[in-house]
Amino acid sequence: MRKYAAYLVLFLGLLHARCSSEAARRFALDNRNLVTLTDDQQSRLLQVNLPSYKAIVRRGIHVYLTQNEFNAFVSFVYNPGRGWRGVRAAINSGDKRKAARIIEEQVRSKGKVLRGLVRRWYDEAMLLLEGRY
Repeated sequence: MRKYAAYLVLFLGLLHARCSSEAARRFALDNRNLVTLTDDQQSRLLQVNLPSYKAIVRRGIHVYLTQNEFNAFVSFVYNPGRGWRGVRAAINSGDKRKAARIIEEQVRSKGKVLRGLVRRWYDEAMLLLEGRY
């Protein structure tokens, strides 16, 4: 978990610096052993970074959301889910099922389907549609 957290710290820093995703990925991989975080530090990092992702959802969605729907979208944007533009358009037009389908389609990395992404986005879709955490 700590190595993942170090990767996350560096990746988020580069995202905020607006580097290309490839440059951010490469930098994070090259420097993943430079930082070790405690559980409390990881929690604090999330608290510091999460508001900007919540703001993206608040700015982009113009319809009422339940708490679980809002949570699903924040998680999707945070993780970083491609397809946010389509998800946003679907939910703003009232089509939750289409938004969930778009979320579930984001399962490829470098052209390959990743099982972890399949599970992650299925869980996000269930959170959106059924409130299942």
